[in-house]
Amino acid sequence: TNGRIHWKSELPRYRVFSTNGAMIHDGNVSNSCFTTSMAILPNALYIGDSYNGKIHRYGVSNIALITNWVAGGYYLAASPRGFLYVSVTSGNCVQKITTNGVLITKWGGPGTNAGQMNGPTCLALDSQDNVYVFDRDNYRIQKFDSNGNVLTKWGQQGTIQGAFGDLRAITV
Repeated sequence: TNGRIHWKSELPRYRVFSTNGAMIHDGNVSNSCFTTSMAILPNALYIGDSYNGKIHRYGVSNIALITNWVAGGYYLAASPRGFLYVSVTSGNCVQKITTNGVLITKWGGPGTNAGQMNGPTCLALDSQDNVYVFDRDNYRIQKFDSNGNVLTKWGQQGTIQGAFGDLRAITV
């Protein structure tokens, strides 16, 4: 965003650097914030806080906490269309929310069938807002459209080609 590099550690520390490494901001974000993921849209940075089950929203220009809301989230992905997608590991679902925290829809539920999940963690979006979710305890990736309809799934547990262990991040 605006040629800046955003950095957040497990400690309640948030830093912004220019692309040549000059520190622009160094400060605290919130007490006990355990960052799982970050998502950036033009006017805000969103930090998924798995410890507190919150998503923190920070203004890019003033780097101050704007708001936070409980979403039970784990990982985040931001759409240029103005939505956030949040994997809710304990709820075995994905939530589609507005940048103000309003729930649009959610999908999933515990299980092994297509569309069901057991421990969804990292997720990513493609240019059409299709959502790719790592379904951790089912050892697979599921692809959904932006409304939660299953498009495809693949993977299995193991070390052979096409199998998964514990993924930490995916990108499209």
